[in-house]
Formats: sequence, C-alpha cells, structure tokens
Amino acid sequence: MKTLSIIPYYGGKARMASFIAKRLDYSCDNFITLFGGACRVLLNKEPHKREFYNEKDNGLCTLMRVLSNKDTAEQLIDRLYYGTSPTEEQFNQSSELYDKYRYDLEEQAKKRLKKYFREYERKSSKKVEKELNDWWENEFQKAVENDEVPKEIDFPDKVTTIKQAEDMRWAWGRLKRQKEEIGLEDYDNMSTEEISDIDLAAAVYVTYTLSYSGIGESYVKGKFKTEEDYRKRILRLYECSDRLNGLQVWNIDALHFLCNKEKNNMFYRYLNDEKTMMFLDPPYLKWDEKEKRYKNLGSIYPASFGKEKHDKMLEEIKNAKCKILICNYNIHLYDDKLLKSEKCDDELLKSGNWHKEVYPTKTTVYNTSKSNHSNERMETIWYNY
Repeated sequence: MKTLSIIPYYGGKARMASFIAKRLDYSCDNFITLFGGACRVLLNKEPHKREFYNEKDNGLCTLMRVLSNKDTAEQLIDRLYYGTSPTEEQFNQSSELYDKYRYDLEEQAKKRLKKYFREYERKSSKKVEKELNDWWENEFQKAVENDEVPKEIDFPDKVTTIKQAEDMRWAWGRLKRQKEEIGLEDYDNMSTEEISDIDLAAAVYVTYTLSYSGIGESYVKGKFKTEEDYRKRILRLYECSDRLNGLQVWNIDALHFLCNKEKNNMFYRYLNDEKTMMFLDPPYLKWDEKEKRYKNLGSIYPASFGKEKHDKMLEEIKNAKCKILICNYNIHLYDDKLLKSEKCDDELLKSGNWHKEVYPTKTTVYNTSKSNHSNERMETIWYNY
C-alpha cells in the first residue's frame, strides 16, 4: 500500500506510520493527533468516525484546513502546479511569507542573522547562536546600562552587508528585551496585510518541500531532477485531500489541551472519554550521557518542547481514561513516568495499564560519512490499552 505524504517533515514518521497505524484502537469513535505536524500517521491509518488534527503552527493548520475541503484543495493544487517552481528564489519567497506566521519578530531577526553569517561568513548556526548569546549577555546589556542602545534601528528585509547585519543585531537585541519584558504580538494582530489561506498554504508547502531534511529552514538543491517530477508530487495532493475530507483542525497549545481541568471543557471530555483515541508525537528528547541531561531535539520547531514540558505532559496523560499512544526515543524519563520501571530494555514491556514497544530505525538528517554521528535510532511507543 502506497504511503500518503503531504510534505517532507523533520520527525514526520515516514518510516513508522504503518507500524503506529496497526497499533491504534479502531473501536474508538474519535481520533486526535495532538502534535499534528505533517499528519503522516492520520493519512495512513484506517479512518475513525471523527478525526481531529491539532498543531500550534498556524501555517501547518492552514495547509491541513485547505486540503480537508475539496474546493480549497483544488485551488491550492492549481496554485502550486501553475504558479510555483522548485527554485531557490521560490523557496526564499515562500519561506519569508511563512516565517511571518511561525516566528515572532525576535525569532525572524535571529533567523536572518544566522542566514547572513552562514552564507557570507561561513559560520555554522551553532556558532552564530553562541556568538549572539554572548553579545546579548555582554555588549547589549552594557549598552542598556549606559543608555547607548541606538534609538533608530533599521529592520532590513534581507541581510547581505556588514552594516545590515549590525543593524539587525541591534534590532534583535531590542526585540529580545521587549519579548522578555512585555512579550511580542503575533503577526496576525500587527499587520493589515491580507494573506489568503491559499497563499499561506502554498508557502508552507513550498517551504518544506524544497528544504533540507524537511526542516523548512534552508533550501536544498537537486531534490527534483526535473520540473515534471516536482509537478507530479503536487498532483499527489489530490489523494491526500480525499483522505483528509471532513477533518477538523485545531490550532492550540497541546499542553493547554492536556492541562485543562474544567469538566465541562471539550478538551477535558476527550481526555477522559474511553471512546477517544489520541496520538501524541511531541518534539523528541535525547539523553546526553556526557552532559548527564536530556537534550531538546525539538528546538528546531517554533514551539519548542523541553524536558519540563515533557514532565508535565506525562503527568497529565498517565491516568487518562482515553486511549493514548505516545512516541519518543527510548528514554528512561517516559519509562519512569508511565511504566514505573528503572530499566526497560525488552522489545515489548508491560506494566499496569501502559505498554511499550521499541522500533529500530534510522534518521536521514546526518550524513554519517562526513560526521561522527550514528543515524541509528530506537524509536519507541508507549500506549495505555
């Protein structure tokens, strides 16, 4: 059976979709994918009576909402087929539009700085991140104390010169300070620009389809040998649209869903409904043996999900009455919270209401011929039924 896919997406369960789909409970009426992402599992499972997609990223929600309606899906496919091409210029235009909805102004400024230093000074994103943090903690704070922060600062659309990079760094510093003190408004609340759902959905599709490893951050050349190959991929959206017909789309914070204790609230009812099947695919954690701490592998996502949030999420779901299947790497944090076992190395382990299975796989992010990283991973699922 052919695997349906809307976009390539980092952590999108391309290899595991069938494995997970076979382990879902189809006696339930409702299916909720709480960290929706690219919707890969929902696309490739048997239908439930009612299906819900949730994602904090407004752009991804817009893409799924457009595809779940036959009329708007056709408009989107026409727009992509006749109005886009697999070029770097197309990627940059689409990414710039999408960024307005997935990043606040501080994050946009930082992204433009990283792009400049990567392309013009050949610095890695990790090195730029460290340099920016050092500059913020030292030079910017000193400038604040001495009232030397520039009053008038440009916020260039593109950073291609040293002067523009310097202006953008000061703009980033001021935005970071404002974000920490009073917060920043979303683009929707700030702009009078009219962006249609079709425009935004097309930008999201192009950004991920033409990006490196489906991360949506940088353009990668050669993903399509010909324009015809690119357009053939677009036409596959018809099958995806048929499968998503009638899908209900939510745009909320997953922890807000799980932590809501009001008994009359819709989310509370689903969490405690035995006829609801919930699939959770949060940004992953990985134990760093050298540093003796969990690393947040989801930091590349706009809505990051570190250990503290994982702790809170696990506390909320461990006694839930609905059916839950959650996945991550094979880490003891999940075992301790859900299985209450110090060591769980078996392929299939059961403890109380929760069960665990391990699925060996490989990641496509690392080129192992050029790095010391292994691309082998132990994907793991925990489920309470």
